[in-house]
Amino acid sequence: MESSVESMQRSNSLGSRPVRSRWGRRRGQRARSTSITNADVPRNHRQHYYASRGQPIVCESANFTLFESGLHEHRIELVPFLTENSEPTEDSRLEDFIKRRKRQVLKIPKVFKYKKPAPRMESALSLLPANDDAFDLNEKFRDLGLQDSHTALKLDNEAAAIGPKDLKLISDLSSKINSSLQNQFNSKPDPDDTGSLKDRYGTHVRQIGCGLSGKIFVYVKTIGENDTSNGTTYSKDNKWFYAIKEFRKRKTGELTENYSAKIISEFVIGKALSTEPLHCPNIVKVLDLMETGKNPSVFVEVMEFCPSGDLYSYISRLSKKGTKMHPLEADCFLKQLLLGVQFLHFHGIAHCDIKLENLLLCPDGLLKICDFGSSYVFQTAWESTVHFERNPVGSEPYIAPEEFVVDREYDPRLVDCWSCGVAYMCMIVGRFIWHAAKEDTDAAYANFCREISQHGRYGIFEELTHHNVVTNLLRKKCLYKVFQPRPTARLSVREWLNNKWMKQVECCQEHLYEH
Repeated sequence: MESSVESMQRSNSLGSRPVRSRWGRRRGQRARSTSITNADVPRNHRQHYYASRGQPIVCESANFTLFESGLHEHRIELVPFLTENSEPTEDSRLEDFIKRRKRQVLKIPKVFKYKKPAPRMESALSLLPANDDAFDLNEKFRDLGLQDSHTALKLDNEAAAIGPKDLKLISDLSSKINSSLQNQFNSKPDPDDTGSLKDRYGTHVRQIGCGLSGKIFVYVKTIGENDTSNGTTYSKDNKWFYAIKEFRKRKTGELTENYSAKIISEFVIGKALSTEPLHCPNIVKVLDLMETGKNPSVFVEVMEFCPSGDLYSYISRLSKKGTKMHPLEADCFLKQLLLGVQFLHFHGIAHCDIKLENLLLCPDGLLKICDFGSSYVFQTAWESTVHFERNPVGSEPYIAPEEFVVDREYDPRLVDCWSCGVAYMCMIVGRFIWHAAKEDTDAAYANFCREISQHGRYGIFEELTHHNVVTNLLRKKCLYKVFQPRPTARLSVREWLNNKWMKQVECCQEHLYEH
C-alpha cells in the first residue's frame, strides 16, 4: 500500500493546462444564452440541465465538470469488469490465472493447477428471523426476577440506532450462530430451498476485495419477469449486482462467543442503519446475513454494490494519469462524508475506521460509508450518557493521537473527526501527510506538532490553494481546528458542518437529504 501512496505524490493540479468545454469554448467563455437561475431548475436535475443548455463551464476533466454557477457534475468511471462486453468465462479465468503465475515464477510447476471456484456460498440460507417484532426487555427482566415495575427500563435516547428490535435480532442471531458453530452437522441448509443465496442474490462473478475480517465478492442476479426493483442495489443490463462479504473462519483457539460477537456486531449495526425509518444516502445498505451450514460453517453478509469502487482506488487512478482532484470535487466528497458520519453519531454509533478504502463511490459522485466491523456503539436507546473507548481502533495513518495513549479513554466521535480530516488531506495532497500521529516514531507528525507549537502554522496547510482566496482562507482556518492534538480543542463533526467553509460548499447530492 505504501508504494501506491508514494505513487500518488506525483499528482499535478487540475486546471494546470488550458481546458476547453465539450463545445470547444475556452474555460470561462460565456454561452450565447445564460438567462437561467438556480430557482428555475429542480435541484436534483440542475447539473444535467446546465450541461444540456450550454451553461458556461469553468473547468472540465474526464471525471468532473465545474459550471460557472458554482454547481458541478461527477462522472466517475465504473470498475473495469462492469465495462467488459461479457462476463468472465472459465477459459478467461484460466488465462488470467496463468498470466498471474507467469509474473511470479519463470515456469509454472505442475502443482499450480487451476481450479474452478467452488460454489461454497451459493447454498447459504438467511439467518434473519421471519418475525421481527420488538423485544420487550422489561418483560424479559421481570420473568427473570431482576426488576420490578418501579425500575422498568425507559428509552432515554429514542434516536439511538440500537433499540428494542435490535436486541431481539442480536439474541436470535447469537443463538443460531453459536449453535451452528458448536453443532456443525445439525443445521445444514437445503440447497433446493428457494431462499438460498443463489436464488436471492444470483451467482458469483469475481472477488473484488480481501481484508483481515474476510473477502468481498460480487454476485449478479438476472432480473426476472416477476422481480421488481426496490432500489436497494446497483442494476445494469437487466441485472442486479450485490456485494457479498465472506467472513473469515474462526481461528484456532478463538472462543465461539468472541467470534460470533464480531459477526453479529458488524451486521446488526449496518442493518440498523439501513432499516426504515433510519436512512442516510451516504451509508451502504446492509441487506442480509446468511450461513452455509457446511463444516465448517461459512457466514456471509449481503450489501448493496457501489459500481465505481472505493475512494482510494479513484485517487490512485487520478495519480497514474498525472492529475488529482479539483478542490471543489474533494469538498463535495468531504461534505457527504461528514453528513454520513454525523448521521452515525446522531444515532449513537462511531465508525472508528474511516479511511479511503471504506468510502465507496457511485458514478454520479454519491459517496457511501461501509464496513462497520470496528464501529463502536457509544449510546443505546436506554442510555443518556456517552461511553468512551479505551483501545486504539482503525488503520494507523487515520488514528487520532489520543488513541495511542495507553490506558486512556477517548471520545470516539472526535476520533472520527480526525480520520475525516486525514481522508480529506489525502484527496487534496494525493498522499498521507504522516503515517502515524506519534511524535516519538513519525518524523512528519513530529514536524507538524513542532511547527504548530512554535509558529502556530503548518507548511502544508499554508501551501494549499483553492478556486478563490476567501474559500482557501476559510478552509485553512478550519483544518487547524480539525487537526488539534488535544481532542477537547478539536472540532466535532457537527461543528465542522456548521463552519463557514462547509456551509458554502455546494453538494451535488443535496436533493437526497430533502426528504
